[in-house]
Amino acid sequence: MTAVGTVVRAVGVEIDVELTPAAGCPGCRGLCMWRLERRAEKLVIPAAGDLEPGDRVLVTLPDRYVLRGAMLLHGLPLAALLGGALVGAALGGSDAAAVAGAVLGVAAALGATPRLRARLERAVTRNLEVRRVSAAGDAFPV
Repeated sequence: MTAVGTVVRAVGVEIDVELTPAAGCPGCRGLCMWRLERRAEKLVIPAAGDLEPGDRVLVTLPDRYVLRGAMLLHGLPLAALLGGALVGAALGGSDAAAVAGAVLGVAAALGATPRLRARLERAVTRNLEVRRVSAAGDAFPV
């Protein structure tokens, strides 16, 4: 997962990067959020090196954080749904109890998600790899 951006501000070891909007998938006519929402994102990233405003950079997200994000977005609610249904069925012994348990499980997952998301975002921001992009499009470590 990579994105190209421009350094907007560089103070000490922290830089503000404005990421260019992502292009849609080649040949795709789908209506996903990448296609509908074409706006620049701004990030504050800890970065070592001598980057200055106007420098183009390549920001890379390590693969392990993509998996963690997917688990938070999809895995946690699914596990809460199934776990809540199992607990509800075991305690209540009926379909209604299983549905109630599933609803409570999903509600608990939704309640925990903002805190877990904030932790994941902090970890991601600390571990982004930033490389300077040359005029020819080559990326160089900073």
